[in-house]
Amino acid sequence: MRLSPALTVAALLGSPAADAVEREHQVGIDAQFVSLKVANTATSNLGGGFGAHYSYGLTDQFNLMAEGGFALHVVEPEVEKDKGAAPQQPKTIGHMGVGVGYVFDVLSWVPYIGLLGTGYWLGGGTRTDAGPAGGLAAALGIDYRASRKLAIGLAARQHFILSDFGTYPSWTSVGLRLSYTWGW
Repeated sequence: MRLSPALTVAALLGSPAADAVEREHQVGIDAQFVSLKVANTATSNLGGGFGAHYSYGLTDQFNLMAEGGFALHVVEPEVEKDKGAAPQQPKTIGHMGVGVGYVFDVLSWVPYIGLLGTGYWLGGGTRTDAGPAGGLAAALGIDYRASRKLAIGLAARQHFILSDFGTYPSWTSVGLRLSYTWGW
């Protein structure tokens, strides 16, 4: 008996079901690459960060999402020496957000999108004052369900720091996730 190439690929890459369902809990950690665009500058401040995330399956399609993290950006030494340089470039950004995600339950790969209301804490670098900011984070990602209890994935977040949008028009994070799942 001969299988078609498409059926063979589907059999090798897929599993019977991803099992992303309502009442399911997922908790995990993230490692992130971050990029902050500061208004009136030619380049973006790059860096790295870490985070934690939690989600709860409200329905088969919608998840409650909560996540937070901390990022450290590289601010050029000559810019950091001149504390009066405009605009102010933070070295650190902390964030915490809550929102809703839509899950596309597809075999063992589970892509999702979401929107989170997010609070930020910006400090260090050339900022003369550390302080809070508010905004939104658009979430995009895909998790691979290695087993019923373990998922690994890629996650991207586009942050909109609305209270300082004129100064920080774009903050992006891209990273890897590791999650533990229970409660189906």
